[in-house]
Amino acid sequence: MFKYLAILLFLCLLSCKSANHRSLDITEQSQSSIPIEKKDSVKEVKRISQLTAEEIQELADGSRIGPMTIYNTKDALEVTSEGELTNSLLGEDYSISGLQQHYNQVFNDNRQEIKDEESGEIQIINKLFFKESFVKVYYNPIKKQDDIVSGKIVNKELFMVKNIQLGISKKDFFDKIFKDASTFDFSTIDIFRNSDLMGDILQEFIFKADTLNQVILTSNYDWIPFEL
Repeated sequence: MFKYLAILLFLCLLSCKSANHRSLDITEQSQSSIPIEKKDSVKEVKRISQLTAEEIQELADGSRIGPMTIYNTKDALEVTSEGELTNSLLGEDYSISGLQQHYNQVFNDNRQEIKDEESGEIQIINKLFFKESFVKVYYNPIKKQDDIVSGKIVNKELFMVKNIQLGISKKDFFDKIFKDASTFDFSTIDIFRNSDLMGDILQEFIFKADTLNQVILTSNYDWIPFEL
């Protein structure tokens, strides 16, 4: 009798153990079948006015307009660069005929005579103007090339290199200047100043209400009045 009860108790314990094992397997399978949510990685947006030296270098290394050095990142972003923005903002040819061809003959031309106070010689300056915009061109006999000495672009018809034109958003503008602009916050920047390494050329891209409002061009030809 006792032997029979012992066998029966053993079989009951074995059956319970097997049932528990199957329950654990089902639970594990159920848990493994639950999809795990993957959180999208969110890029940290870095405010331009608060960049470290390493982050400033990272921004400069991502330049789309040629080798760049960044000097100021406060209310104005000031850089020097060598490339198409600096040297070909209004096309490859800055002669009168080159600019007229580039802009489909939209300019009116006004020749001006200006005395170079240093040499005492009378120099010819060509002022091209379209509506409220103008560009002044001087043929430098020493360099044997036409240079833009000053200018003001306030009409969106005068497109620039990299399809920059007035009215584009600040975001679209900086996307054309930097490869990874989306990781930086340019909202505090009202002026983007770009010059060449020698300081002969200065371009100011001025923003208003988050859009490009005007472009001012100056140069080292300080004996030529900006606008007459």
